[in-house]
Amino acid sequence: MEFLITGLSSALIMIVVRRLNKENYFDRPELTFTDEGEFVRVRSTSYARFYKTKGRLIKKSHIVKIQKAGCLSIFYKSTFAIDISVHPKNRDKIFEQAKSLFKNAEPVEIDMTS
Repeated sequence: MEFLITGLSSALIMIVVRRLNKENYFDRPELTFTDEGEFVRVRSTSYARFYKTKGRLIKKSHIVKIQKAGCLSIFYKSTFAIDISVHPKNRDKIFEQAKSLFKNAEPVEIDMTS
């Protein structure tokens, strides 16, 4: 009986995890960036997005460049950068949201296919 319960619960957990992974649930733009008026809250890791941690609160006017390469990077005026790790399938959506939030920042795309 306990094998049946263990097997069913393992199958259920596997289905839920596979579905969340298939949808790239933790890389959704609304979990990565939260617009708070003059500031934006950035959750740069999947861990931060899963647990909905506070993340980093950054002022929109301090961002000068947004770069899409192997990861998404947001650069401050002081050359400090925040790297945001996302799945390659979701990188474009999150890059577009970053461009809409940081309108004064220069968007840079680096081709990583070669």
